[in-house]
Amino acid sequence: MLRSTDGIRTIEHHRDCFKRTFCPGSGCEIELYPVALSSFEETMRFAIARNNSGGTHVKVADDGVGPQTIACTLDSFDLPPVDFLKIDCEGYEYFILKGAERTVRRDRPCIIVEQKPRKGSMYGLERPRGPSSSCNHGVAELKFEISGDFCLVW
Repeated sequence: MLRSTDGIRTIEHHRDCFKRTFCPGSGCEIELYPVALSSFEETMRFAIARNNSGGTHVKVADDGVGPQTIACTLDSFDLPPVDFLKIDCEGYEYFILKGAERTVRRDRPCIIVEQKPRKGSMYGLERPRGPSSSCNHGVAELKFEISGDFCLVW
């Protein structure tokens, strides 16, 4: 989810998850981009967790099973200034942040990123050593961590 001075933009390939998260009639303008994010433009498939939409994740091997979607970088959207960024994608956070580096460096938004132990291992990533392994770039300050969700500010 992105919040800019122009309103809220959310990038969510999983439309059902979006519908459950944001209530219509909340009085907030929300623009949905129904794509996935990555470190480069690609086509990817997802493994859908039937009883927990929060467990849906990018599949490592394309076996032809599961929903397929286009993924692009956050930087490719050329968004107006972004002041808040929340990333929760079951171990794929590192790749999203790689594709958001220009936006993050330009706008220095508050970032909440989930980094649960062992989630990134399915993508060849070792257990993270805190948020610096994904997006810190040596500049952001860790404000707090709650159960694997890290809040970084500049």
